[in-house]
Amino acid sequence: MKTCIRCGEFKSLDNYHNKSKNKDGLENSCKQCKALYHKERYKNPKVREMGRKASRKHSMKKLGISQEEVDHFYEIQCSRCAICFITEKEHGKLLALDHNHATGKARGLLCQQCNTGLGNFKDDVGLLQKAMVYLALTP
Repeated sequence: MKTCIRCGEFKSLDNYHNKSKNKDGLENSCKQCKALYHKERYKNPKVREMGRKASRKHSMKKLGISQEEVDHFYEIQCSRCAICFITEKEHGKLLALDHNHATGKARGLLCQQCNTGLGNFKDDVGLLQKAMVYLALTP
């Protein structure tokens, strides 16, 4: 049994996540309090923005491109998705760094829907053309 530092309740040890750095090998707050803390923390716009920026940095590192190259994409695309032309402000999220999966080379900035769409079509131009024909022929 252990007392949670957040709610002050005395709970069984199976109500705590493991944490090897602590003497008893368990977190100081119970699973329920920890989940509530993270849920509330995620609602904070600053925390969400930090996560988006960290994700962007990870993508840049993975693709081997600099902030200047990303800024260049923003400039030539007028800060809009290269396919549907939505802005980050309209979309509510950072534009994704699109890349060629075969070469790993960055191609531009896309909104999440357009980037996911290309990924679902596996960057196959033939499949995309078939989808266009299908859309044109169906009501």
